Amino acid sequence: MAKEDILPAEWDKGVGMRYPAYASIIMRPNAKRHASIVDIEATKRFSRKVDWYLAVFVQISSVVFFTLMFTVAYLYGPDS
Repeated sequence: MAKEDILPAEWDKGVGMRYPAYASIIMRPNAKRHASIVDIEATKRFSRKVDWYLAVFVQISSVVFFTLMFTVAYLYGPDS
């Protein structure tokens, strides 16, 4: 993507919020999106078959992480 002068967003230089966006585009390339934080067409063009498996891993691990985080916060959080 750098060869075509497509760079990551300036506001996301380390936070990592663009990875779920890339993963959702790679997993569901034909979904109708009106706005995205990443270049949708370039992501479709440059994605490989192995990227689909990596995108599934990113999405599943994100769901598991947030489920565990909210469960622990609910069970062991303050009793107020």
